[in-house]
Amino acid sequence: MNVEDICRRNPITVKPEDSLGTAAGLMGEHEVGFLVVVQAGRKPVGVLTGRDLAVAALRQGASPDALLVRDVMTPHPIIARVNDSLERTLPKMRKAAVRRVPVVGFRGELVGLLSCDDIFDTIADNLRHIVTAVRSEESVELAARTY
Repeated sequence: MNVEDICRRNPITVKPEDSLGTAAGLMGEHEVGFLVVVQAGRKPVGVLTGRDLAVAALRQGASPDALLVRDVMTPHPIIARVNDSLERTLPKMRKAAVRRVPVVGFRGELVGLLSCDDIFDTIADNLRHIVTAVRSEESVELAARTY
């Protein structure tokens, strides 16, 4: 299974020159704690989390509108390509200790966001299908024995 099959499309983005106040507003408006920082052509250049905002605000002691996203973002994020498999992507995520990765297309443009929650949901759905198939098979075998 490729990351393209399970990633969420159209993640919320911010630009490096936007203020932290703008980023915080986007997080609140869309009820997310993670933004992909993009430049021209929607190419990911960093990521920004709600934790990054909180730590930066407390550490800097400055107004969120006085600080820019580029000042506190995590640059050069781990990314996944649309045709990468989960088997290839999960070890990269584990090694970098991240729960979310931007997903890029063949030109490096942002197309989605893959999260551990998306992966867990997919695995749970697959397990439900397996359980249903096994139960159906058991029902058929039981019915065949009773005749």
